[in-house]
Amino acid sequence: MRPPSPHDVPSTLALSPPSSRPNSPFLVRDDRNANSCGGIISDMANSFWRAFLICAMIVGVSLFMTICVIMALIFCSALGAILVVIGNAVLRRAGHSGYVDDKTAAAVGATGGTLATLCFGIFSFIFSKPRINGLSFEEPPVLIQLVSSVVIGTLSGTFGSLVLLHGHVDLHGLDVLHATRAGAVGGAIMTLAALVVIPIIFATFVCILPMMVITLMASIEWLQAKYDEDWDAFSSRPIQLPVDDVEGGVEPHNATATDRLGQNAILSA
Repeated sequence: MRPPSPHDVPSTLALSPPSSRPNSPFLVRDDRNANSCGGIISDMANSFWRAFLICAMIVGVSLFMTICVIMALIFCSALGAILVVIGNAVLRRAGHSGYVDDKTAAAVGATGGTLATLCFGIFSFIFSKPRINGLSFEEPPVLIQLVSSVVIGTLSGTFGSLVLLHGHVDLHGLDVLHATRAGAVGGAIMTLAALVVIPIIFATFVCILPMMVITLMASIEWLQAKYDEDWDAFSSRPIQLPVDDVEGGVEPHNATATDRLGQNAILSA
């Protein structure tokens, strides 16, 4: 037997299958490239998602602010129109000349209502004192709050008539003076109505609310008493029951519901 030579290969090494993934630097580099590409794609997706959220937030806030501004403009225009229409109608019914129909008066008040409210807001802001934190302001004096409707109505008639007359709109003979008077009268009527109606509504609410509570409690008590009375009448009424309902005997035909409940309790015990 010859000695083994260095060129001989052991059987275990000869029979071992080749590796399915040889240790190649090219494959390692491909894995690193794939991981880096996946990371770049993930970062890009996160960046796009953040940009989308920021854009959506900006659009949502802008839409909300736009809606708030539009609602404020509509409210200011409606307030000016109401004040001028009220004053114009009162002065026209009183027999004064120079006043027109309600449609023209509403157009004048709606046109000048926004500018009038803006001017009054600036005027009130001047007389408002900032608080300690500097982020909020105290309410203007009570006198300014009371004359707010008069000032807004007067300015609504003035600004509205000036703008429409400057734009060569036919106001059917309504000039700046009569429009101003109509707005002032409408504001005064609205202020008096608020001073009279608001306390009446508050007093009525304060007086009616306890009465409503008392009436509700009395109704609940009456319903409870009626229910108890009906239940007592039902429980004491004779009931015709089948004979087979009681085990080991025949139940009397004149048994009441109360007796029936007592027998069932005895039987169950």
